[in-house]
Amino acid sequence: MLKVIHIVPTFELGGVQTGIVFSLMELRKEIDYKVLVVGKTDMNWMKTIPINIRENILTTGTNEWIAGSIKALRILRDTNPDIIINSLWKSVPTSIIYKAINPRVKLIAFHHTARFVHLANYLSLKLLTLVCNQLIADSEATSGYIKKIYSKKNVSVVPYYFPVKHQVYSGKNIHHGKIKIVYFGRFKPEKGISRSIRFCAKLKELGADFHFDLFGEGLESRYQEEINKLNLSDRIHLRELLSPVSVGEKMDEYDFLLQLSDHEGMAAAVVEAMGHGLVPIVTPVGEIANYSRDGYNAIWLKDNFEDNLFSLAEKVIQVSKKPQLFRSLSENASKTFDSKNSYIESLIGAIQSNFQK
Repeated sequence: MLKVIHIVPTFELGGVQTGIVFSLMELRKEIDYKVLVVGKTDMNWMKTIPINIRENILTTGTNEWIAGSIKALRILRDTNPDIIINSLWKSVPTSIIYKAINPRVKLIAFHHTARFVHLANYLSLKLLTLVCNQLIADSEATSGYIKKIYSKKNVSVVPYYFPVKHQVYSGKNIHHGKIKIVYFGRFKPEKGISRSIRFCAKLKELGADFHFDLFGEGLESRYQEEINKLNLSDRIHLRELLSPVSVGEKMDEYDFLLQLSDHEGMAAAVVEAMGHGLVPIVTPVGEIANYSRDGYNAIWLKDNFEDNLFSLAEKVIQVSKKPQLFRSLSENASKTFDSKNSYIESLIGAIQSNFQK
């Protein structure tokens, strides 16, 4: 059985790490798959992960990047993997050094963003593309970015799509009463949390009866202050972090997912929510613009984002008052990825096609 180590710089709430938790649940049926965390591990989040998954996450026991990199190299030496998958730029030194020490190992560069973050990010990933055996991306948008920025042609897409399995969804019904809106993820500026709060202020201004729950962690005090200033503390609530494996069940309690990000890759939370029949209220950035369509399986906040919050609020209220329209949007959302290969299928296919010839 192939021995695969997936290296990440940290293990805390985020789309990349959430996807890895799901992959640990499935990939081990096909390959010997473990995750190696170079640096910081959020133990509060780790504790929410079932023990049978958690035991396959290898940590260095340090928050220090350099010390963690050295310890990670020792772990790699002891585990002796056939394949290394590298996610995120701070993992690159560990992956490249081990590849130099052990040229036999196959190195897969996994890209998760379709934007230029900063110079260190660019240079690290550029170096990774030069020495890796294979390039994969979490979406077509990320793939296109990698091909353009790093001048690479062969980039396989391994989408962050994990099918909903516990129930077959064919659309939700919206009931009269409160509009139930939710968000899952980090509380940070690029996720558009402030914009989402201002959007909710527009909903209130228009007389909508709604509540908005945000599950995650990050800059809680900052956003709670913004909520209080707009007198929305009775409508918007910052909730505690959830285990990735319990997010799907919680999604079933809501009508809409609200995520007004400035930029995205695949946007894993949006994909998962659509699988559960939630209607996503989103900015068409990154891969979201490719798999969603305004008025068909999603509601878009169009450019210029800040100028259109009021019209977006009007549109959402209209949808909430038309059960048949909501049902259609929900049904279309739930079927968006029916004909698509999942993350697990795509990753196993990429590994087998390149390393088991």
